[in-house]
Amino acid sequence: PQIYQASSSTRHGPNGVRETKKTVADSRTGLKKMSVGHHINDRAHIIEREQNVYSGDQEERQEFINLDEEEVETFDTEWKEKTRGMRRNEAIGYGNGRQRHGPRDGSRNDMLALPAAPSSSTVVMRGERRDQ
Repeated sequence: PQIYQASSSTRHGPNGVRETKKTVADSRTGLKKMSVGHHINDRAHIIEREQNVYSGDQEERQEFINLDEEEVETFDTEWKEKTRGMRRNEAIGYGNGRQRHGPRDGSRNDMLALPAAPSSSTVVMRGERRDQ
């Protein structure tokens, strides 16, 4: 079977700090991509790695937003300083910062897996449409 998977997450911290993560895997083309971005307000350092599992080709790209390449080491140090001292789960929170680990009424939802997907599905990512 052909499998196309994509995920994206953004974690927010104090003082304009955030971390973005994106992954894509396409079994048809053999493409695997992942990127991690560290952001402080309007500045960012994003590293993207790409691999074709069929050909073995690998690439790494770096994107600098409102940064010069020479400033990256200082920026990375600043990002680490701003996130230091906080526990991993609290350093940068998901969504609006509220942590919920279940229903507010204390009841439990014991669903162990997601329901099966229909045999034909469509994945939309960044405006692209790909039928599977």
